[in-house]
Amino acid sequence: MDETEQEYDAIHFDSLWATALDTLRTLAGQQWTEFGEHDPGVTFLQALTYNVADLAYRHTHPLKDLLTLSPEDVQRREENNRKRIFPLTFGPDWALTCSPVTENDYRRVVLDLRSDESTQAAALSQGFYFMDAQLVREPFNLKHIYSYRYNKDNRRFWFDFNLLFDHPHLETNQFCLLGGYHLYVAKQRGIDEEKAKEALQTCLQNNRNLCEHVRRVIWLTPQNVDVQIDIELDDEWQDPVKTMAALYQQVDACIRSPTRRAGARQLIEQGIPAEAVYDGPRLQNGWITSIPDPVDYTQSRAVDISGLAQSLLALAGVERMMKLQIGDIPSWTMAIDPACYPVAWGDDPIASLTGESPKVRLFKRGKLQIIDPGALKQAIRDAQSPIVTDTPTGVPIGRWRGDTYAPASNRIPPCYGLQDDLKHQENEEKKRLQRQYQFFLPFEQWIANGIAQAANVAKLLAFDRYTLKQASPGNVWGFQWPYLPDSRLNELFDNRKKYLTGCMVEHSEDWVKELAIIDYLLGYFGVQQGLGVLRNKARLREFIQVQQGYLEHFCTLTYNRANVQIGQISDLQKRIAARLGIGAELFALPRGGKLNNLPFYLIEYRLLLPPQPRKPIELGPASRAFIEFSDEQKTEKKALALIFREGEDVPEVGQLFRITVTDGSPPPDVSVYPWAVVSDVKEGVLDVKDEGKLIKLSFDLQHNNQLYVDAEYIADGVSNKARQLSCETLSEWMWGVDYPLIYAADQSGLIDSQRKRCQIAPSATAIQIGDTIAIPSNPNIPGDLIKVVVEQVNISQGTFVAKCGNGAQWPGTNGDGKTLRRCYVERSLPLADPFSFSIGVVLNRENDWFSSSSKPSDVIEWVEQIVRDEIPCHIQATVHWLNRSAFRSFGHAYDGWQNSGCPFGNEAYQLLELLSLSRLPDQPAGIGTVSLYKTDGNVKLNPDGTYQDEEAVKKNEVMYILTDKQY
Repeated sequence: MDETEQEYDAIHFDSLWATALDTLRTLAGQQWTEFGEHDPGVTFLQALTYNVADLAYRHTHPLKDLLTLSPEDVQRREENNRKRIFPLTFGPDWALTCSPVTENDYRRVVLDLRSDESTQAAALSQGFYFMDAQLVREPFNLKHIYSYRYNKDNRRFWFDFNLLFDHPHLETNQFCLLGGYHLYVAKQRGIDEEKAKEALQTCLQNNRNLCEHVRRVIWLTPQNVDVQIDIELDDEWQDPVKTMAALYQQVDACIRSPTRRAGARQLIEQGIPAEAVYDGPRLQNGWITSIPDPVDYTQSRAVDISGLAQSLLALAGVERMMKLQIGDIPSWTMAIDPACYPVAWGDDPIASLTGESPKVRLFKRGKLQIIDPGALKQAIRDAQSPIVTDTPTGVPIGRWRGDTYAPASNRIPPCYGLQDDLKHQENEEKKRLQRQYQFFLPFEQWIANGIAQAANVAKLLAFDRYTLKQASPGNVWGFQWPYLPDSRLNELFDNRKKYLTGCMVEHSEDWVKELAIIDYLLGYFGVQQGLGVLRNKARLREFIQVQQGYLEHFCTLTYNRANVQIGQISDLQKRIAARLGIGAELFALPRGGKLNNLPFYLIEYRLLLPPQPRKPIELGPASRAFIEFSDEQKTEKKALALIFREGEDVPEVGQLFRITVTDGSPPPDVSVYPWAVVSDVKEGVLDVKDEGKLIKLSFDLQHNNQLYVDAEYIADGVSNKARQLSCETLSEWMWGVDYPLIYAADQSGLIDSQRKRCQIAPSATAIQIGDTIAIPSNPNIPGDLIKVVVEQVNISQGTFVAKCGNGAQWPGTNGDGKTLRRCYVERSLPLADPFSFSIGVVLNRENDWFSSSSKPSDVIEWVEQIVRDEIPCHIQATVHWLNRSAFRSFGHAYDGWQNSGCPFGNEAYQLLELLSLSRLPDQPAGIGTVSLYKTDGNVKLNPDGTYQDEEAVKKNEVMYILTDKQY
């Protein structure tokens, strides 16, 4: 008897009943001596034993059946996972791969891009867009690289239009933005270039690494390699088309290194380990086993076909070779120019091989063989290795065995009256039956719960438990009411059913056990669940949902751990959330969803920079101006369009300009708009009057509140010749941040009067111990420049203690307790690069991070350590602890900025200031701008002072005043 038969025998009814009798005789043999089937107790015990046997048998179902979800749970899954036990993302093509990180990874991803089926059938390249791709670091050349300067005297960032392009090094006040790449691509023949560009752009957007960017795509120029060959075929060879097709492949492989592909199953059958097969990015069209050799496309190089002779002579049907050369002059080598790639026989090799004067001639018995173009094309396709696309299957689901429980009372013989209708029984008889059922109920409930638990195994061991357990994330122990809905016994227990069911629901939730299961399943991937410093009882549900989301998306979170995309939550942010134990909503937020109420934010500093202008451009005066709308009803202003006389230099989209509007009436009234972003450029607009060429510049209004409000004022004045408008390239695009000097209410514990405890700016990490803070005088109040040195920083309280030295005194306060002075942190050169390979993690320091039972410094260190663990080691991360008001403002600005494609504008400037990186130029701090609104407008404020509807603010704003006075 094998082990399986022994297991079945042990749980058979006869075996269980024999065990029950032995136990009964041992425990109650002296009181219970009658064990015949006519004994009521024996009858009841047999019925329960039969159900226990049924429960035991359910544990012997095949593993696939035990791991198969109920039909209701299957419908909660994504459609492509409903016929599989494990989601497809837990297959080897996800679990063992990684989004492109290295230059070689990016080459593979680009070479994997393939066109639609119609193009695949027509092209000799099997539909692949590119035959080669090279990703190189952006060379240090100030003519092309993004660079800027910092003036430590006035604390301003500015673009230098007088760069020395041949300068080999940066100066102390000069910075260049690192993380840029150039991508060289060589397009396949017969491919639509526009479709290739679209596919490449989508690929680069979906596969951008943190703090990196392909700044320039160089489309290489094909250079024809005119290979001329004469071959004599064997007299008995009957298939010259096949020879020509094989010759084409040999020459093509010699001119350029081919990309070779194979299926994963094929490679594994060859003995290659799965880790090696699935190494690198996840590919859609077979796994690349060989890619073209790296080439420096900035240099010229030579193509050598001398090695072709031996391989061509080895082809089937070839008798001898009479001619092998490149071009009309006999040569085996040819120089390939920089930024070019070699292509044998140009864009149409079929025509070159089958035309009236073919480049390759096949002779048989001295007679030239005529090759049919269609037959040759088909022969080339037939000779190519097929593209093996692995179709992930996963483990198919088994059979759902159900969780229905058949009550043991239904198995009792009718003579006991348990099947009788209770409605027609006398009270005494009804009470007797009720006592019998009450006696049965605990045993029935115990077995029914066991069957429900067996059916719950699939959900307990599921990886996608975040999707499956939305309603009850802490449910672990299975339960069910032992009687079916249509059973007459429900009426008997009607007064107890609700209470008993409520107790079972309560006891079915086991948060500790659920976390233990999650931790066990995460152990398959060598990780553990997050610790969760905020894991108190009130937030336990959220913590468990976060861990469930972490497990469900683990493979995709790992695959995209260095990948970021605009307009959606990055997988890196989700990984940090899982480690912190907060932010369950991050795992369910759709692309384009609201991002203004996240538990924390992750932002790349480089995305906050505007495009760099290369030359100073001055335009004006504008001849016409009008407003462009984003809707047909003309209710939503999109851009302010200005018509200028076309000059030598044409502005680029994204450039910053300063706009000046002058009222013609004396004395002239000058309005300056400190910045405006070019959203569209159209050249060659003809002026009907003198047929001169004009240029139309559209300036974005969606992200420039001041220009949005004054658009009609500008457009009407310019069109009516009442005002003159000119614009010039903006050089100084960022200014250093000033902070209001505010004394903290608590000044206790200070050593002397030279020390003060002050409020920190919105970002508590903006000030470090040892920093020198300068407090300049107020133009309206006499006073000297004061410098203080920071001695203590308390991030959790948002305060710092600084000492005022050299006999200076801290500024006094007015009646409201305010100093009316501002301050800034002094920075000396050389500064650390603030934007290259730098990110910020923004948290709300007032969101229960620092409880009375925790040590603030330990919490801060723990958060910073998690961030360091999750981000790539070459990236510098700063954790910003904002106060509640600043955090909400950051969320609103971040939402508008991200969901608009991260444009440069109001939101970008607001984010820069909240991160203490810089502020708007020509924008005095304090009350520098004033907005007036219609009294009947729908402008409502939240309790914290923020606007409920930003669009209502724009629509009802009637005046925007820019002051040059510092208050």
